[in-house]
Amino acid sequence: AAPVCMCICPHQEIVFVLTTKSIVFVCRRSVVSSIALDFESSSIAASPDAKVVAVGGKDGKIRLFTHDHGKLADQPILLERHRGQVRCLQFSSNGEMLASACNNRETLVWDVPSKSIKKSRMVYHSARIDCMSFSPTDLHLATGSLDESIIVYDLRKPASARLEYKHAHAGGATGMVWQEDGLLVTAGRDGMLRTWRVLKNE
Repeated sequence: AAPVCMCICPHQEIVFVLTTKSIVFVCRRSVVSSIALDFESSSIAASPDAKVVAVGGKDGKIRLFTHDHGKLADQPILLERHRGQVRCLQFSSNGEMLASACNNRETLVWDVPSKSIKKSRMVYHSARIDCMSFSPTDLHLATGSLDESIIVYDLRKPASARLEYKHAHAGGATGMVWQEDGLLVTAGRDGMLRTWRVLKNE
């Protein structure tokens, strides 16, 4: 099957390639193993140490697989809260938080050790969310949407205290990464790369 998306753990030289029905594990440019999935997948992310792999499904569920030397656990842990296809997944730099977003415009932040919701009520986009990124200090989470806006949440504050950049990219934002804490780089369907100085509210 054709790849849907992939995630990279550069320090481990590991790549996880997701198809709609399988996960392929690649290490140092060689396919090591694969695992069949019994659901239609839509997104994937791996913790920085590659010990946990999160897979989002079209059914709105997130499966957490433990990973050890090219082998994924047969029975994943289910995270259930989304009401639409899980489009985006992103681990924090310390691996303790997992951000997720769905077609229903909702963003959630999960506490990975307890498998519980850490932050919710983040439903401020007016269309589906297509990208997200934690800041290097894990204090902020940025999201980009088909609605052409970018939102930056301070995870220490209520979601209503967000920073919002409207009309950031014509046609919507498609990718984002933090160059440093306070400096966000985004890409969009308008073919543009933009940088944003995000004020840190300490």
